[in-house]
Amino acid sequence: MNKIFILIPTLNIGGAEKFVVSLANNLPVDTFKVYLILYKNENKFKNKLNKNIIIETLTTKKNPFNFVKAYIKFKLLVSRHNPNIIQSNFWGHYTFPILSLLHTNHKRINLLATIHSTDFIYTSKKINHKLYFSLEKYIYQRFQFRLIGVSRQVQFMIKNKFPFCNSELVYNGIPMSDNFSNDYISLKNNTKFNYVFPTLIHIGNYSTIKRQIDIIDACNLLSLNNIDFKLFLIGKNIKKNLLKRIIEYNLSEKIILFENCVSVNKILKLCDIGIFPSIYEGFGFALVEMMYNSLPIISSNIPINKEITNNGECSLYVDIESPIEIYESIVKLIKDTELYSKLSYNSKKIATENFNLNYMINNYIKIYNN
Repeated sequence: MNKIFILIPTLNIGGAEKFVVSLANNLPVDTFKVYLILYKNENKFKNKLNKNIIIETLTTKKNPFNFVKAYIKFKLLVSRHNPNIIQSNFWGHYTFPILSLLHTNHKRINLLATIHSTDFIYTSKKINHKLYFSLEKYIYQRFQFRLIGVSRQVQFMIKNKFPFCNSELVYNGIPMSDNFSNDYISLKNNTKFNYVFPTLIHIGNYSTIKRQIDIIDACNLLSLNNIDFKLFLIGKNIKKNLLKRIIEYNLSEKIILFENCVSVNKILKLCDIGIFPSIYEGFGFALVEMMYNSLPIISSNIPINKEITNNGECSLYVDIESPIEIYESIVKLIKDTELYSKLSYNSKKIATENFNLNYMINNYIKIYNN
């Protein structure tokens, strides 16, 4: 029986978190005993984890000495459970507890880390981010981690930033569940929601990098030109950062905000077009979720989006920070039904063929057994 520690800062809503939940839930129980090690006690996916998965938390309350507590707790967990595989999804300062392996016979442990981003601390000029990157880099080199990139763009970054590590590419696989979320049930009973074409959607925690603001500005242009629509914005912290602008544009009846939607599949089935205008992404888990649900995509023309969408086979590309181009692309898809149908068909096909969950699980099992 393999004992595997899967490390993740939190299990809040996000692409890396969804990846971890999918991986932990689908490793065969007859050969893997799974321990989820959370740095923080934040778990939105608790009810979606298999009962055989053991959850351990390194810290519980915010205090300046959390890194020391996490270091000690991780060392105790390794000594107590004696894992033969550790897979890290930590980054930057979250990797600090891994240093406690210096006090163990770490050479008997298969150590690997999945890298989910190409930017942030890896390119940031901030002094604290540079320090976090140096820590992460030291740990990978000191303990001879094998690194896994979730896209070719991430793999390229790994070879540049961590050239001393063996690395390989494994695309994330997308689980598709038919479970209803509480948000979907409340939506279904919400008399304010009346379907119109197009119903648009964006999934992603609020960030200036995600550019939700550009989608709202594009929707304002739709409204000014008397084009009816609905928009779902799903993600953490969107209300406090975007509601003011929505009210200013008088779009409160058109734009529906969800902050705690763990399962988005049912909501995606209500939608017609997916919008993904990020400045950068490591993989784009939400993008693939949209594609799996046969949505034509409007996305920024960054390399990772081109990689995921097969160079435009299911997407119209726009420049970053360009609400006007988003607006024009929406109008184009409304008017050109043949283009709409083509992109819709290709979305489902690409997502199904390239981002298969079983293929991802089998690849990780091979890596664990190497």
